[in-house]
Amino acid sequence: MTPTLHLRPPQTPPLTPPPSRVLRLAAAQFALLPQAAEAMALGMIVTDATRPENPIVYCNPGFERLTGYTSEETLGRNCRFLQGPDTDPNELARLRLAVREKCACSVVLRNYRKDRTSFWNALSVTPLADADGVVTHFVGVLHDITPMKELEAQFLQAQKMEVVGRLTGGVAHDFNNLLTVINGFTEAALDTLAADHPAAAMLAEVAAAGERAAGLTRQLLAFSRKGTGRRTRADLSATTSGCEGMIRRLIGAGVALVVRVGTSMGSVAVDPGRVEQIVMNLAINARDAMPAGGTLTISTLSADVPNGAPHHADVPPGRYAVLRVTDTGHGMDAATRARIFEPFFTTKPAGRGTGLGLSTVVEIVRGAGGHVRVESEPGRGTAFTVYLPQAIAAPTDPVPDSSGEYRMRGWEVVLVVDDDAPVRAVMCLALRARGYTVLEAADATEALVLARTHDGPIHLAISDVLVPTASGAALAGELRAARPGLRVLLVSGYSGETEIDEGPDAAFLAKPFTPAALATKVRAVLDRT
Repeated sequence: MTPTLHLRPPQTPPLTPPPSRVLRLAAAQFALLPQAAEAMALGMIVTDATRPENPIVYCNPGFERLTGYTSEETLGRNCRFLQGPDTDPNELARLRLAVREKCACSVVLRNYRKDRTSFWNALSVTPLADADGVVTHFVGVLHDITPMKELEAQFLQAQKMEVVGRLTGGVAHDFNNLLTVINGFTEAALDTLAADHPAAAMLAEVAAAGERAAGLTRQLLAFSRKGTGRRTRADLSATTSGCEGMIRRLIGAGVALVVRVGTSMGSVAVDPGRVEQIVMNLAINARDAMPAGGTLTISTLSADVPNGAPHHADVPPGRYAVLRVTDTGHGMDAATRARIFEPFFTTKPAGRGTGLGLSTVVEIVRGAGGHVRVESEPGRGTAFTVYLPQAIAAPTDPVPDSSGEYRMRGWEVVLVVDDDAPVRAVMCLALRARGYTVLEAADATEALVLARTHDGPIHLAISDVLVPTASGAALAGELRAARPGLRVLLVSGYSGETEIDEGPDAAFLAKPFTPAALATKVRAVLDRT
């Protein structure tokens, strides 16, 4: 049942201006009033309230510029021709009531130009009366406030994403702890089984599902957090090459893959795992755009963008490492292109897409000071070009080992601090299986006691960023005071919790991780010089 609108007539001052004042102005030097109306930057119309349909009897050049309609096309018509499918019926009802009651009114309407593009119109309507006080005309002033409404929409979107970010951050730490346990013990169980064991295939499926869940969590965190949480660098070409095997498995046999990577491109100030996310999300998007098959081309190159470059108008000047992903798929129209980076926007069938892939890409790239360009037309495929500022030369992180089979052994003493017992058990199991001596602590207090009383060296401390009685960063400082030269590896299920500078004595590993990934990182930290 359609709800009934109960509208009250707007409360306005007496009809303005008073007839006596109009006569005085007309008798004086205000013959310039018509010229002023013609010169106004805002749109202006006058309607005849004495005739049916309230037709327009005057429109100024500002109205013609705003709407695209000429005076000849406008005069004699009711203002309804400016309305369209997204014009708010409630605002229209307010406007019509004011006209019936001969009152002034201000409304905001989505109106449509002659070319049917929309604009936000802040419309002010005022009645005009003759010498006897009878309303004979209405004056309408049209103000295009589209830029303000767009800023308002961006602000509302930012507020929505802040709420999503808080919700995501609130559950991410615990969720990633659970995934660390699931993925960790699954890998450990697989290591104990022969390849042809009946349970091996089932455990492999568990591991694959765990990795997919971890990937979804990373996507949620990538667009909801304000920063990456760590400052590190990656080689764009090496990381892209490292994704090739996984991409081939994902796109299937119907899509041809061409990978061309440049050399001597320097590094970019993005975590290698985030670079992988960019490459994989763009590749998956391209695959889904080619349901009947096609060609996916991924290339990297170095680019110097000068001032005023016509082909890079939206990219500031500088030196960039560039990733370009093109497909021969169905392409996109302008309306779709305008929305593809919105979180949760997807053109895929229900259940086939989260709408987070491209929003994740743009958030990572913007967080690194980069830019994303998209070129696409229906039936002509799509090209995404990602510009990442090249970083000052520095050692890059090793490319993550995507096989999951890399094993690093050691003999050193490692202190593991985590209040989540199953997560702590996974880490201890992984390290002991590779030859390390492991000390365990459930909170900062226990960790400091062990650091001060252990009879022998402690080479590395691994701590969650959030542990009872102290933060991981604060605990690291106290541990180093007790054990000068101690190296620290901080882990967390939500890397937005803290900013971490990786150096010779400190490093960061995001949860969820597998035993192999933990062992690889531990070995890398211990071997740093």
